[in-house]
Amino acid sequence: MFVSLLLVTLVVYHVWLDGHVSQLEQNASTFFEGKSLLVEMESNLTHGRKETTHRKIEKSEASPINSKKTRSQSESTSTSKQNASEALQLPPNCITDQPCHILIAVSSFIANERFRYDDWKDCEPGLDCHWCDQEEVPDYLKDKIDAVAYHLVLKASTSEAMSSNGKFLTIGASMESNVNFPSQKNAKHNFDLTMTYELDSDIPIPYLNFGDQVKLEHNATASLSRRIRAAAYVASNCKKERQDFVANLIKHGLPVHTLGTCSVEGAQKNRIRKMAGQKIEALSKYAAYLAFENSDAKDYVTEKVYDGLRAGTITVYRGTTSVHKFVPENSIITTNGLDFSELVQRIKETWSDEARYAELQAWRSKPFYPPALKPTKGHSHCRACRAVAALNSLSKEELWKRREGRKAAPT
Repeated sequence: MFVSLLLVTLVVYHVWLDGHVSQLEQNASTFFEGKSLLVEMESNLTHGRKETTHRKIEKSEASPINSKKTRSQSESTSTSKQNASEALQLPPNCITDQPCHILIAVSSFIANERFRYDDWKDCEPGLDCHWCDQEEVPDYLKDKIDAVAYHLVLKASTSEAMSSNGKFLTIGASMESNVNFPSQKNAKHNFDLTMTYELDSDIPIPYLNFGDQVKLEHNATASLSRRIRAAAYVASNCKKERQDFVANLIKHGLPVHTLGTCSVEGAQKNRIRKMAGQKIEALSKYAAYLAFENSDAKDYVTEKVYDGLRAGTITVYRGTTSVHKFVPENSIITTNGLDFSELVQRIKETWSDEARYAELQAWRSKPFYPPALKPTKGHSHCRACRAVAALNSLSKEELWKRREGRKAAPT
C-alpha cells in the first residue's frame, strides 16, 4: 500500500514538474519573440561560462583572446597593451550542437536603432544572441544576464561599472561625440567592453553600416540638371561655431538655404516640417549640401555625409579628418585647408561645371567598401555577443588582469 502511494505521488510530481518547465519555456519563448533560449536548463545557461562568475577556461581550450599565442607568450605580453585590436573571437567550446547562449541587457535608452530591445539574432553557429531591456527581464532570468550595456552619456565616469562582483560584464555604449561628452574618453577604464563609433572601440559601430552601403551602391545616377544653385544646410543643434562657419560662407558669396530648425543670418529659410523620410528628397533639389558635424572628434562621421551622397549633391564636409575612411574615394569636398573664399569658389565652380561634378559622382559606378566597414562585418548585436562569450571564457585572474590593464591604459 505504501509503495503504491509512493508511486502515485512520484507520478503526480513528475506531471507537475513537466508542466511547470513547459510553462517556463513558454514564457521564455514569448519573451524572446518565439526564439527559444531554453533559459531554464542549467546546462544550456552555463555553457560558455564554466562557473557562476563566468571566468574559467579548460586547459584543453585555447583562449579566444589572442588565440594564436601560447599561454606563456600571452602572459609575457603586457596587459596594458591590450586594446580593441585584441581578437574577441567565439570560444572553441561554443559549437553548433552546444551553442553559447548570451543575454545582454540594456540598462538605459541608447539613441540608435542598433540598440533595439528584445532582438534575437541568428549570428553564427555556436552563438545564440539576445538583447533586451533590463527592466523587462523576468526575475527567473536576472541571474542569467551575461552583460549589461550602459549609455555612456549617463554612466561614462562611474566607478561602479566594472565592480559588478562578477555577476555580469559591462558594456559602455554611445553614438555621441567624445567632444560633446568628454567623459566618454575614459570608457575603457570603467567598462569591460566599449561599443562606440570609434574604429578602435572593442565593438565598433560607426554610423555607416552595410545597409547604408547597399543604399549608396544602388543609388540612381546623379545629375546637376534642375538643381537649385545653392547649398542646403540642415541642423537642429545650433552650435555657435558651426553657425558662424555657415554665416562666413554666406558673407563670402555662397547662397545657403536652411532646411532645419537652425537658421543663419543671410540664409533663405526653407524648413522641412517632417524631416524623417523627406530629407534625401529635399536635398536632391540642391546642387550642394553642407554636411557639417556638430563636433570634430576622431571617427565621428554621422549620417550627414551619407545623406549628401545619396541625394547626389556636392557634399561639403566639415568634421573629422578621418572622414576618408568612411566615404567613397574622391566623393566629397572637405573644408580642411581652405579659407572661406577658396571654399566658396570651389563649390560654385563645381556646380557650374558638369565635368567637375561628374568627378565627385564617379564612385557610383564602383564597388563601395571603405576601410571603416572592415571591422564591422556582421550585426553589432552579434559582435557584442561574440565579445561577451570570449570574456566569459576567461578565468577570474585573466579577467582581473585585463581590467587592470584597461584602467592603466592611456585615454
